[in-house]
Amino acid sequence: MDLSTRLFPLPSEINDLLLKTRSSPRLKAQLCLVHDVACQLTARLSVAWPELLFDAEAVQVGAAIHDIGKAVHPRELSEPG
Repeated sequence: MDLSTRLFPLPSEINDLLLKTRSSPRLKAQLCLVHDVACQLTARLSVAWPELLFDAEAVQVGAAIHDIGKAVHPRELSEPG
């Protein structure tokens, strides 16, 4: 089964950046997974604690780009940074 059909998609700007930097499929997959978890967590937090104020979009974008430097330094995906 293709897991990507069940994941929250990366924002289009992040996808564009990954394409421009010729990021590896491994980096893209890792960013997609972390972004997906952030989307699930922010959605559940909003339901569980509606009075909690936080910027869900900022959390999700931060998750989507947290390792974006590895697009330029791909060895850090498999070696110590």
